[in-house]
Amino acid sequence: MVTIFVVVALSVLLGLGALVIDAGRLYNLNSEMQAYADYVALAAAAELDGEAGAIDRATKAALGDADSDPLVEDGQSFATGASALAVGRLIFLSRLGDDPPPNDLGTRPAGDNVLCSVEAGGATTCTADHDGQAQFVEVTVEAREVLFLMLPVLRAFGVAEAATTGRAAAQAVAGFTREVCNFPPLMMCNPYETATNKAFTPIIGQQVLLKSKGAGSAWAPGDFGLLDVVDSGGEPHCTGGLGGSNRIRCVMGLVDPNTQCVKDRVNIRPGQSVSVHVGLNLRFDIWDPPLQSKTNDPAFAPSANVTKGRTHAPNQCRSNQLQDPPPAPGDTVRIPRDRCFDLGTCERFGDAQWDTEMIDYWTINHPGLAMPGPFPTRFEYYRHEIDNGIVPDKSGDGGEDGNPMCAAAGINNPLRDRRELIVAVINCIEHNVQGSTDDVPVIAFARMFLTEPVGYESSNEDDLRVEMLGVAEPGGDDGILHEFPQLYR
Repeated sequence: MVTIFVVVALSVLLGLGALVIDAGRLYNLNSEMQAYADYVALAAAAELDGEAGAIDRATKAALGDADSDPLVEDGQSFATGASALAVGRLIFLSRLGDDPPPNDLGTRPAGDNVLCSVEAGGATTCTADHDGQAQFVEVTVEAREVLFLMLPVLRAFGVAEAATTGRAAAQAVAGFTREVCNFPPLMMCNPYETATNKAFTPIIGQQVLLKSKGAGSAWAPGDFGLLDVVDSGGEPHCTGGLGGSNRIRCVMGLVDPNTQCVKDRVNIRPGQSVSVHVGLNLRFDIWDPPLQSKTNDPAFAPSANVTKGRTHAPNQCRSNQLQDPPPAPGDTVRIPRDRCFDLGTCERFGDAQWDTEMIDYWTINHPGLAMPGPFPTRFEYYRHEIDNGIVPDKSGDGGEDGNPMCAAAGINNPLRDRRELIVAVINCIEHNVQGSTDDVPVIAFARMFLTEPVGYESSNEDDLRVEMLGVAEPGGDDGILHEFPQLYR
């Protein structure tokens, strides 16, 4: 009886021991492989910035090439064969479905939009056209096998089905995430979007009519360039139950809009907001109701350079009190528009031709002073004036002083240029943007220079003209844009 009991107990103990030892080794192998897959996916996703060569750089980070090793190298402790782990395949995607991924690594969740793939051996279906679309990368690690130590012993006790090996596989999906903080609630449709091209490649120095009124001024049906503002936007300065246009106007005027941080998805606000110019024009030292009392508040500071080619009437700071330039020698001129706007040959997008007109601007506003450059943007001439202490000032001749005269002295914030705007760029065709549209992906955040006050010709105008400076880069002193890789699966 004791012998029978010992034999039965021994088989049970061996079975439990086998499960603990062999299953533990398999579990640890899977953990090592999954950690490796996660780190490789993050390293590859960090290269998916939408620029040319993004997929090649991501592939090099994950697989290495003839000149360099992969960025992530790791080994395992329990599988047969070489200890080094290796990537078997990369798959690049433009969109991830909302459904949770299945347990089977060979089954794809519904809603995933696969662009192309790269095999470890070098075979690829990716082309340069995919660089601007790839936002996610799926990494599959080569499967590995474990030789069990204890489970095969059970066969001596009649357990013929006892496994002798185990197999582990791992996969991870990471994406390139943009997070934008403290930017004004402005958007534009991607002017270069077509049925086959979704990339945003700005023309540096081109002027854009970002927002206006009248026929043909909408970016999409019902949408005139405004985004929704979160409930806490503008706090603590835009409080008191402000909503709708009142909140947008207040937020537009702030140095730090406090619009919180968003992950490259925004809500589009339909309709016009005729009071937007009140907030934006604070940047030019123009103070219209109800913000005329903010001239001493550094939260609403103007730019250090408000040159606009017009003078304020004595002790008057509102837009309807601006005067046309007086006769020479006190006259000044504003920063020039793209030539086609003055000629009436373009409507929304300029021709980036303004070099001759900039010579006139410099000659008139800085007589006798050598012209710098040439610079590729008007913004650089404007910044040259600030950085070298030569903001146009013809007040001694009865003309304009390009330094703020209405706002209190010393309230400008040098870290955030008040005439540089960050604007969300959206593929409006792809996402069928019209009216109130929520959770719309942003293809890029464009840097733009506010070239002149909103409604320069008349206080009833709503034209918002900007110059394209490029795409916002992360890590700037203004703390607006942050980019980082993120694991999704």
